[in-house]
Amino acid sequence: MRIDSNSRRFLIIGAMLLISVWLRFADLGKQGLFLDEAWSWAAARLSWSDLLRLSLSDPHPPLYYVLLKLCLFVFPSSEFGLRAISASSSVVSLAAILMYVSSRWNTETTFYVGLLMAFSPFDIYYAQEARMYTLLGFLWISSYISLVKTLEGDRKFLLVWSITTILMAWTHIYGIIVAFTHLIFIVSCLLLESRLKVYRDLTYDGRYLTAGAASIVLGALPPLALSFIHSPQGAGGAWTPAANDLLTLFLLWMTGLAPVRNYFLDSAHLAPPLLAALPTTAWLATGMAASGFPALWGMYYAWKIKKRFQVEVLLATILIVVPIALIFGYGIITDQSIWALKPFLGSAYLFYIWAGIGVGSIKFPVLRKCLGVAIVMVAITSLWPYYTIWQKSNAANAFRTLPTLTSQDGFLIEPPYISPLVFYYVGETIPAYGIVEEQGKEPSLIQILPTDMNAFDLRQRTVCAELSSITSLWIYEYNNRIRDTAQSWSDCITTKRIWVFQENAWRQLDS
Repeated sequence: MRIDSNSRRFLIIGAMLLISVWLRFADLGKQGLFLDEAWSWAAARLSWSDLLRLSLSDPHPPLYYVLLKLCLFVFPSSEFGLRAISASSSVVSLAAILMYVSSRWNTETTFYVGLLMAFSPFDIYYAQEARMYTLLGFLWISSYISLVKTLEGDRKFLLVWSITTILMAWTHIYGIIVAFTHLIFIVSCLLLESRLKVYRDLTYDGRYLTAGAASIVLGALPPLALSFIHSPQGAGGAWTPAANDLLTLFLLWMTGLAPVRNYFLDSAHLAPPLLAALPTTAWLATGMAASGFPALWGMYYAWKIKKRFQVEVLLATILIVVPIALIFGYGIITDQSIWALKPFLGSAYLFYIWAGIGVGSIKFPVLRKCLGVAIVMVAITSLWPYYTIWQKSNAANAFRTLPTLTSQDGFLIEPPYISPLVFYYVGETIPAYGIVEEQGKEPSLIQILPTDMNAFDLRQRTVCAELSSITSLWIYEYNNRIRDTAQSWSDCITTKRIWVFQENAWRQLDS
């Protein structure tokens, strides 16, 4: 039986979505939480008033935490439940992209766009993390699609564009930068529409477009103000970027986790042993062949051959290049820490669209099929170890192998700000402490409470007398500093039985 083109397109979209759901929800709760995910859990446990005030001490706007709190009314606060928003956002992003591409390009192109995104290790990694990055990516790509439709005269997308762009600014500080990149593009449209040929065929209503842009300015101002509060404090989990971090970002898009595994936890297990020794140049050549050059070809093809798509090529290029250039430039010039990789999923989604268009536009079927196979094989080099031997964090294993704890047990957490991990796995009744070393002062002991969302900025001190009933201290650490600093601890700590989780087992210190 012959399948008509519409049915074939529907089957391809359905198949890609099923693959995407399987890859993103497979073993979603298998990996234990790591620090940032535990922070998300801790934020979602706050009261509504405290959650909304959290943005005064946390560098991220509150939208993701609000959605996570709502999600946990439906899902349990298990690893699966905490990550459900991220996995769902990734799948919905793919659905939006496939519907958009299928309305403008042929079935072949829709297939390759779906293949690139469904198998993207970069996207899958953050789809299985309880953070805001796939939500940011969904809003990034939704605002792009809705702006393209608005510029083409479809007025109902104007409201969608305004809302998604504002929500993007309330999701992550980089969303503010993308929102104002949109506004710069709109200003260029309004000022240069009569001078530049690329704008002349657009059929938008300038009054409505101006109103939409004004609403975005008003909606993005509050998170922009919050960003100025945090700018002197730096960014947790970030680093001062170098030029090679840009290469790392593009390798992530094109080849996945394996060639840049040192940027991720448990890096030794993120590449198959046979491929671990491959040089960066080999990975770069492979990635450029499979998707890099096709993305460039897709943009060129749309610009020169399908000239009615010139505006979306221009907009996509701006939304890929400008935020990255601004953020990396800021970090390098000011020597400030930035998040150099994970917030750029939205740019990656745009890259996948144009790489898929490039592959789908190739006239030779054999070459298209070879590139499709290459896309999947390159992804598998990262996904196979990711699903089989890679470990996000040893926290779950550590806390689930504890003996039964009594009132004579307590936790010593190093560094203190990872306390949400302990409270998530052990519960809120266990006494928890941290050691704070301040320049020019003796190390001091702090008590950490489950209600301290400012385990981020603790100033509370405790005295040794409070440890009198504790006979065993269990130490969970991230930085392996315990043995180096033990000689400076006070007697009220060193006289206890001290247990450290090392080499996947609890061992008594100096035993």
